[in-house]
Amino acid sequence: MEKIHIGVAGVEVREVPQDEAHTVLAAISRSPVFCVLPPASYAKILAYVRLAQVRAGLTLVRKGERPSALFMVVRGGLLVSGERERAGPGRVFGLTPSSRAAAPAEATIRMAADGVLAVITADRLKSLVAEFPQLDSDEL
Repeated sequence: MEKIHIGVAGVEVREVPQDEAHTVLAAISRSPVFCVLPPASYAKILAYVRLAQVRAGLTLVRKGERPSALFMVVRGGLLVSGERERAGPGRVFGLTPSSRAAAPAEATIRMAADGVLAVITADRLKSLVAEFPQLDSDEL
C-alpha cells in the first residue's frame, strides 16, 4: 500500500475496490470540478484516484499550507474554518486541475466524522488533465 501525507499524518491510500467504485462515481458526479466532463467519462477518472480512510478530527490542511494533492470527500464530512455547514461528498479541496503550483490553503479543513477521501496526487492530476484538457480551466 502506498502512503501519502495528509496534514501531519501519513495516511495509507489504496486503489478503488470494485465494491466502492459506485460510491466514488457518485461523489465525482456531485463535484463541481468534474461536472465539466460528460458523465460517460467519470469511470475513467477512477484510474487516477486512490482512497484514504481518515478519522474524525484529523486536520487535513491548515490555512496557509500548500496541499500536496486534490482531495474529494467520498464518505463523511468536512469542517472548513469560516463555514457554518459541513461539506460532504463531492466537495473538493487542495490542488485543482488548473493549479500551476500549489497555492496556500485559504482555510483549515478537518474531518467532521470518520470517512473516505479520494486522493489524486499532483503527478496523477497532471496526467488526468492531459487526458481531459477541459479540466484545465481557471473557472474551476
